[in-house]
Amino acid sequence: MIQEINRQQQWSERHIPLDRHSLYRKVDRIMRRMRPRKVPEVGCLDGRYLSLLRSRGWTVAGIELQPQNETFIVEHDASLPFPFGREFDVVIAVEVIEHIVDTDAFLRHCATVLKQDGILILTTPNLLFWVNRVAMLFGKQPYFAYADYHVRMFVWDDLREKVSRYFDILEVRGSHVLAGVRHSRTFVIFALLGDALPRLSAHFIVVARPLNNRS
Repeated sequence: MIQEINRQQQWSERHIPLDRHSLYRKVDRIMRRMRPRKVPEVGCLDGRYLSLLRSRGWTVAGIELQPQNETFIVEHDASLPFPFGREFDVVIAVEVIEHIVDTDAFLRHCATVLKQDGILILTTPNLLFWVNRVAMLFGKQPYFAYADYHVRMFVWDDLREKVSRYFDILEVRGSHVLAGVRHSRTFVIFALLGDALPRLSAHFIVVARPLNNRS
């Protein structure tokens, strides 16, 4: 419970507009390529991104461990099977998988609720962010990935292997290679380099389609 409260306090970042958020602005760019259909966000906190999607015509649902005010959010432990059927066109999981002990089961649950040709959009910190490589070389604690409220840390080969058990990976991007646009809009160059060099970026952004839904 304490870990979840810490996650909400440190990750919600409500003071950061979504269009300047290192991850949500890129997730939203992917979502804008699709016509509005039906989407849940796993670990949605207070549902602010889902509210934006709903204003664009999406049918939304959210999963969050702590009770929230929005009626479309279900209080549920994301490490357990999701309380939905195979009814969604997209599943969004922003910075969730690193909080889950059984990542294999989590990815299976994501695949289970997706329709044919459904899409998973998943993000997680990159332990081998190039800044972390330098920090660890000098015995310093790595950024982003290493935290008391994270139970998993990922490098690309490990994440790819786990995701590929249930999904075809369609694309992988990175958040940024130094700092996000929250600090300055001129830092968009670091965000663009994150897409070009995801293995060196601060976070992975994975787009994938379930294997069992392959046409």
